[in-house]
Amino acid sequence: MTADRFDRNVRFFGRSGQERLGRTTVAVVGAGGTGSHVIQQLAFLGVGGLRIIDEEELDISNRNRLVASLFTDPIPGTLKVDIAKRLVNSIDPNIAVETFPVSLITVHGFEAVKASDFVFGCVDKEGPRLVLAELCAAYKRGLFDVATDIEVQDQPRYGGRVCVALNGDGCPLCLGVLDSAEAGIDLGPRTTR
Repeated sequence: MTADRFDRNVRFFGRSGQERLGRTTVAVVGAGGTGSHVIQQLAFLGVGGLRIIDEEELDISNRNRLVASLFTDPIPGTLKVDIAKRLVNSIDPNIAVETFPVSLITVHGFEAVKASDFVFGCVDKEGPRLVLAELCAAYKRGLFDVATDIEVQDQPRYGGRVCVALNGDGCPLCLGVLDSAEAGIDLGPRTTR
């Protein structure tokens, strides 16, 4: 790592701020289209550690938005967390990367979040988003809930949001940006047809 790499960061955060970033561990829940961009930017910023949580494998539909997915990555057979780790290592191999190819809603998923300083939630569904918000509030982990969406019905709609909840205060549900009815469906019993 050269001293020049973080020059702009140091001018903005100060030397002590950059050093703090280098000691910070961030959990990213969801390594898909949005999560892969967040992971890339955290690596460029120079965080000290990343815990990447995502149970999914690369799918053909991910190729238009998943940073660092390669044409040669087998589908199925390539975990999104492995693509993310490869991306981080290509930016800065000194960043400690731990991968968790599991659902957030597992002991390992919870432990990875609890052991981090900050959390970025980049999940697609309201159920895991609600669980993550509650987990971060309970353990006073700063949560950055990041969401993007494209809906194609009569008229295409697109949008996104960033919701920040720090020190256990505020959450996507409290701020009215999380649909509790949809979360209930996501977290409810699975039905078979």
